[in-house]
Amino acid sequence: MIKKAILNYILKIGLLAMGILLSAQNPIIQTKFTADTV
Repeated sequence: MIKKAILNYILKIGLLAMGILLSAQNPIIQTKFTADTV
């Protein structure tokens, strides 16, 4: 039970970190894309 709780905790933090990283990188990717197209 404890192991499962720890794994769930790590998974949630990992997903949260990934979401933050993706949202942080998104504007950079968008600006690069618009700069390339224009």
